[in-house]
Amino acid sequence: MPAACPKAVCTQVFSGSMVRVSFKERKAQMTTMETINLQKVTKRLEVRTCCLEGSSFVDVNLSKVSFDDINFSGADIQNANMSDWVVRDANLKGLRITDADLRGAAISHSLTEGMTIDGIAVAEMMAAYRELKSRG
Repeated sequence: MPAACPKAVCTQVFSGSMVRVSFKERKAQMTTMETINLQKVTKRLEVRTCCLEGSSFVDVNLSKVSFDDINFSGADIQNANMSDWVVRDANLKGLRITDADLRGAAISHSLTEGMTIDGIAVAEMMAAYRELKSRG
């Protein structure tokens, strides 16, 4: 499971030197976290067992990054180039995609109950397609 925010510790690698950043413990009604601002830098980050809740990324190149065991719930992705993405073993329940170029996109071996495309139930489309295909 992804890290919970209280007591999380992040280690970042900047040109071979290690910087240890500790997040302060969650108080009764508010969470206080140190803010790290990175602007116009070219660095590789190794982030493990961290809470980056509420972080923002603007005009950032994340090509060829790897994510494993992360919590993206409630994320808002806009104006993104996600071509050639591969998503495996993911909970996309409630996902909303609008104004997207889905040419060449493929979905397989997935649960599609309740899924719609332009308001049309995918299960019904698949059933109609299979019926037409079986007729030859």
